[in-house]
Amino acid sequence: VWYLQAKGGPIGLRLSGAVAALVMIVWDGEVVRLVKENKMVMELWKRYVDDGDVFMQVFEKGWKWKRMA
Repeated sequence: VWYLQAKGGPIGLRLSGAVAALVMIVWDGEVVRLVKENKMVMELWKRYVDDGDVFMQVFEKGWKWKRMA
């Protein structure tokens, strides 16, 4: 069985993993910035490769995130 990957880095290539790690570091910073900017409290932020775990305050019923662009 052959699979033709349409986009992204090839699986198994060391460079793909390194680039993905850098992208996730930038993403981590964005998440932390948004949480602080919105005066929220994050008790724990932990990531393993591309899985993130977060413990933070419970949102009130009806709460919505409005991204201002």
